[in-house]
Amino acid sequence: MFKEAKLDMKTRFLQATLFACVVLGAAVSHASTVTFDFTGLASNATGVQIQSYMNSLLGAAGSVAVTGAVGANGYTGDGHVVGPCVGSNCTSTTLAATGGTFIINGSGSNDILMTFSGVKIYSVSFDLEIFPDGTCPILNSANCGGSGNPNQPDFKFDANGLLIQTWLAQTPTSPNNHSPASGAINTELAPQLLITIPVTFNFPSGVTTLEFDDWPATIGIDNLQITTTVPEPTGIVLMVSSFLASLPFLRRRMSKYQ
Repeated sequence: MFKEAKLDMKTRFLQATLFACVVLGAAVSHASTVTFDFTGLASNATGVQIQSYMNSLLGAAGSVAVTGAVGANGYTGDGHVVGPCVGSNCTSTTLAATGGTFIINGSGSNDILMTFSGVKIYSVSFDLEIFPDGTCPILNSANCGGSGNPNQPDFKFDANGLLIQTWLAQTPTSPNNHSPASGAINTELAPQLLITIPVTFNFPSGVTTLEFDDWPATIGIDNLQITTTVPEPTGIVLMVSSFLASLPFLRRRMSKYQ
């Protein structure tokens, strides 16, 4: 009888140890970080092509539905994109300069919406651009909708339908900033914004939708990176901690039958 009890306790101890190892393995291996640089897409890539590209990188981890996006690598925002210019030869500095194709909100769409299935996003980072818009060629009350510049271009980032952050377009400050529309001898005055040091946001509870909204100008994003789990899920840590705390008790129970 005691021999059987001894074997039973050993079996339970081994089962508990195996369970803890499986749980710990899941905690480590479940983390997944994916970067969408959109470089392989052609300019004017359709929303379906963008969605297919993103799903190919997600693989078995989940899927995403994308609406409102098109590919771009030379978009000039109504011809008002900051240069520089050499004489009368003006070039455009956009997200394309950081790696080729990026994505913008397409014609008739004021946002890019990404809805993920099968995964939750716990961290996201991206580069962004607010392109100049013909409705606001100069940031003043005469050109941007009146007092307070209500038509000042901006970029809003939402997650799960909640506003996370807003960026406002700014007037270029460098005297050497020009665009083809402003001409080689005139400083570009149309407000715009380009951020190529990725902005990062964390979501402890996870989110499943990302939305990038424009007003009134076209916006672009690039180098979108998502992390689809957290390194140390609280529930798993507590479970493993409880198991480890019970080890001395299990050892004492086993020793009684030896």
